[in-house]
Amino acid sequence: MTAQPAEKNLPARFVFTGRVHPERAQVSINLPGRKCTIIDKGCGISGEMSTDISCSQICVIYSSETGVVDILTLKNAVEDAIRLQLDILGYVLGCGYDAEITQAIALDTHEKHVFGVGIPVIEQRKNQNFEQILNLFNVDESDYLRRCLADLREAVKTPKDTGEFCYRAIETLRKFFAQQNGLDDNKRDECNKSWEILRNELVVERKELDEIAVFAVDIRHGGTMLITSDNRARIFGLTWDIVDKFIAYAKNGYKRK
Repeated sequence: MTAQPAEKNLPARFVFTGRVHPERAQVSINLPGRKCTIIDKGCGISGEMSTDISCSQICVIYSSETGVVDILTLKNAVEDAIRLQLDILGYVLGCGYDAEITQAIALDTHEKHVFGVGIPVIEQRKNQNFEQILNLFNVDESDYLRRCLADLREAVKTPKDTGEFCYRAIETLRKFFAQQNGLDDNKRDECNKSWEILRNELVVERKELDEIAVFAVDIRHGGTMLITSDNRARIFGLTWDIVDKFIAYAKNGYKRK
């Protein structure tokens, strides 16, 4: 959902609520009076948030003097900020936690936003059959697809790292073509050759891969970048197109039709 254009330059206050997973861990982080600044002018975000986590229930109050252009992008930024706190706690305790923001309420207008669990651009596709994909996992080659799908799970769960995980999922498929053609990944020319084979076998344009890489390469080398909900939708669409082609390739006995 997007805030009305007439309101985007007005002050805005939201309450975000959600939960920590696993919920049974009963995580509590209470920092009275402590606020976190969230700024990303490229994404239209500039404000501050205060957080309370009690018994794994998350409550965040976000305030901005410049309004909110895209509530989904803001939700992702808030979720990432909560994940940082949970990652610190997880590091201290040796635990693995995750965060899920489920809804937001505008304090000034009482408008409620309930966030779904999926990615709309993917939910609309409905062009794959669960059982047919499951049937692919009876040969050694399927491990590449397994690791690809695991990366896509993380791309959906972790908005800020969407590009990195989507690109890594595709790189896993490239590894398949390298292995199948006896190419040495440690040799640049042979690594490049495996990318060429992937593009040819799956009929993928290099510019599509480059578009995903923009949101992946710098991040994987220690950089940081906020990503808008529109950017995510575009990256997901490109990535799912490529993985769909690989699944069709696998269904055909790992060869082109």
